[in-house]
Amino acid sequence: MRIVDKWLNPLTDPFAMVKLLLETTILLLFIVLFLVFYFRIRRKTPVFMGKGYHELLTFMILGIVLYIIEVFDNWVWFTTEFYRVVWKPIKMTLSFIIVVLLLLGFRKFYRFSDILFAHVE
Repeated sequence: MRIVDKWLNPLTDPFAMVKLLLETTILLLFIVLFLVFYFRIRRKTPVFMGKGYHELLTFMILGIVLYIIEVFDNWVWFTTEFYRVVWKPIKMTLSFIIVVLLLLGFRKFYRFSDILFAHVE
């Protein structure tokens, strides 16, 4: 079974170049967000650990993986069978897991911040 139908050069088409630039920028922002979150927030606010931290950290790691796939997708034209059966379900599953992790992480953090900043009357 052949996987790659043809290799593409996104630098020849202006639309493909803009798409590649935007997806690469999102990938770099995910990496910067992960580094800031892991090295700065973890050290400065250890009370945040366990209150959505692990979900948000996993969200960022899977976001990096998803956008590596998205950037790679600009250079490759897959066969229809591989794209429909393997490639697209992987991307959709990762996207779904990322959304669920983001919701869980913010929900835990919201509960924690609600308890932390509760007004006592």
